[in-house]
Amino acid sequence: MKRSAKKAFLAFILFFIITASASAFAAEGQQQYRFFQFFVEDAAIIPTQWWEGQIRFISDGQYRSFNVPDSDTLAVSPIVAFSPRDDFEIGAILSVEDIDYDSPLLNEKSGSGLSDTDIYGKYRIKKEPFELTFGVLATLPTGDEDEGRGTGKMNLELFGAARKSIEHGMIINGVFGFRLNRDATLLGVADLDAKTSVILGGGFIYPMTQTLALSGEISIESERYEDADTDIRVTPGLQFKAFKNSLMRVGLGVGLTDGAPDFEAIASYAYTF
Repeated sequence: MKRSAKKAFLAFILFFIITASASAFAAEGQQQYRFFQFFVEDAAIIPTQWWEGQIRFISDGQYRSFNVPDSDTLAVSPIVAFSPRDDFEIGAILSVEDIDYDSPLLNEKSGSGLSDTDIYGKYRIKKEPFELTFGVLATLPTGDEDEGRGTGKMNLELFGAARKSIEHGMIINGVFGFRLNRDATLLGVADLDAKTSVILGGGFIYPMTQTLALSGEISIESERYEDADTDIRVTPGLQFKAFKNSLMRVGLGVGLTDGAPDFEAIASYAYTF
């Protein structure tokens, strides 16, 4: 991976953390924990705003596009979300990725650039005795499909999620949805026939103290393309309330199938109110 790209990514994250931290002490509002893989597909609705800078290192795969073996990815992702009215949330996830392909045939395609962009909206139709939310997510073709950072097509995801608080403050969340994929070309070489993939998963968040919470989730998505594999990941994490209205979040995703990366290390800072 290019040393200059690494420095640029790390400088971006450092700048984001410093500037967000400076305003966190005076911030007012409600803190809220969210999931790593199912940030969008969480039945919770933020009170007002969520600003997050996230960095992921993915071994043997990519972040949200094709999962190409024998490659490593460093992804930097600003995540923003707003609640313009009660029970309604909109947001976006942008990513800059630096991908290293180990295969000599793909070395020339290694490099940095913008990946596909996710935008979403969701509406909570029920709060008690559990939260029930439905939403739609659109993946925009802003990434270069010839270099493996996108599909070159817009894809849609429809999902529903339920969230409930149970004993000792534990939160559980369940997700079910469909992703409407379109035919794509892998790295400008292989044509892929799309399938409608099914999304299923769940997770928990357990507050161990007033400032520290343990989270865990399992995410399952059936194959997006013919002759591909199901993506199954288990992602434990820790979320720490660093200051008022701010979270430090770290997680480790472990792939259980060939359609998922081997593992991914996740670190982020979120400022929410």
